[in-house]
Amino acid sequence: MPYAKYCNLKKITFVRNPLAQRLSLYKYGKRKGHQWVEGFSLEDYVLSEANFLARTLECDDSNFKKVLDSYFFVGITEEYDESIKKLGCALGKSSLGEIPHVNKTDSSSELTKLSQDIIEAFKEENKLDYMIYNYSCKIFDDQGN
Repeated sequence: MPYAKYCNLKKITFVRNPLAQRLSLYKYGKRKGHQWVEGFSLEDYVLSEANFLARTLECDDSNFKKVLDSYFFVGITEEYDESIKKLGCALGKSSLGEIPHVNKTDSSSELTKLSQDIIEAFKEENKLDYMIYNYSCKIFDDQGN
């Protein structure tokens, strides 16, 4: 039975600080010349879309905890090396070996270009994503303990 071999699948996800993710996407798009950043200033791009994590994870403020709790493992991008170690332990492996962190973009240089007003506006527009991120960090801290 073909389905039987897939019954033991485990869902994992990695999440990133919402503002860092947005800044990284902008920087990546600019570096690669993608049209989805053309014509946007950094400030306009940061505020052009809200709650990316919620859309990606297909959840809302009433079910995000249930959705995240359904994952076998939740990693945090900012804690990549520790996430890989914890994932290995969760899978019963002493080591997963070295797993490269590809497509890495340092968004900290972009953060310094934003005013505090823009940062606060972003946080206000992305409250759900911050709830998801903070809950993900709690799950991450509890994993392997």
